[in-house]
Amino acid sequence: MKTIKIRQVTALSLFSIYLIVKICFAISIVYVTRTNEYYSTTQKYLYLLDAGHGYAGTDCNNKSVMDTETGECFYEWEFNWEVREMLSKKLDSAGIKYVWVNTDKKSDLPLLQRAKKVNKIHSNLKHILISIHANAAPKDADNFETASGFEVYSSDFNRDGGYPDKKQFSDTIAKYLYEEIEKSFPEHTMRKSSRTGSYKEASYTILSSTDCYAVLSENEFFTNRVIRKQMKTQNFKRRVATAHFNAIMRLESK
Repeated sequence: MKTIKIRQVTALSLFSIYLIVKICFAISIVYVTRTNEYYSTTQKYLYLLDAGHGYAGTDCNNKSVMDTETGECFYEWEFNWEVREMLSKKLDSAGIKYVWVNTDKKSDLPLLQRAKKVNKIHSNLKHILISIHANAAPKDADNFETASGFEVYSSDFNRDGGYPDKKQFSDTIAKYLYEEIEKSFPEHTMRKSSRTGSYKEASYTILSSTDCYAVLSENEFFTNRVIRKQMKTQNFKRRVATAHFNAIMRLESK
C-alpha cells in the first residue's frame, strides 16, 4: 500500500510541476507579446508611406513603357506599390507602425488631394512621409533609353504651418535614405546635387504642400531597357525596400 501511495504522490507531484511549467510558459508568451506591443508604441515617428501614382489604366502612358522585346508594359505604379508592400512587411516585423497614404489601386489620387490627406492624419507622433517612385526620361529626350540612377529629394523650402524644423530634418532624412540606397546598390549610379553632395531639392507637391517631414525617392529609370529588366525582379524591389527600411531604422535609433 505504501508503495502505491508513494507512486501516486510522485505522479501528482510530477503532474503539478508540469502544470506549473506550462502556466509559466504561457505567462512568458503573454509577457513577450505585450512587451513587443509596448515597444511598437514607443517608436519615435509615424511613417506615412506613399506609393507614387495609382492605377492609371492598361494603356502604356507617360507613367509606363512598352517593352518592344516582350510586348509587355512596365507600369510605374505597380513597381511603387510592390516596393511599398515589401517595406510594410519589414516594418511589421520590426513592430513599426505606419499609414498608407494612397490605398485605392483603381485610381490615381491627385497630388493635391494626397497632400491634403497627409495633412489630415493625426497622431501623438511626428510624421515622416516617404513617397516611393520610379523614374522615367522624357520620350523625346536623347537619353530616353539610357538614363539611369537613383535620386532622393527633400523640399527646397520650409512650408509655413508645418513643423518649424521641417526643412532641416527632412534634409537629414533624405541624406540617410540616399546613403542607404547607395549602400544597397553600389553598382548603380547615384544622381546627386552638387550643393549637398547627395540628396536633391525640389518643390514637388507631395514635399512642399505637406506639413510633416517629407522625402521622395526615384528608384532608377524604367525607360532604360537594361535597367528595366532588373527592376522587374523581386530581388531588385526587395533591395529598394530594404534601403528604405534601413533609413527608417537609422531614424528610430537616432
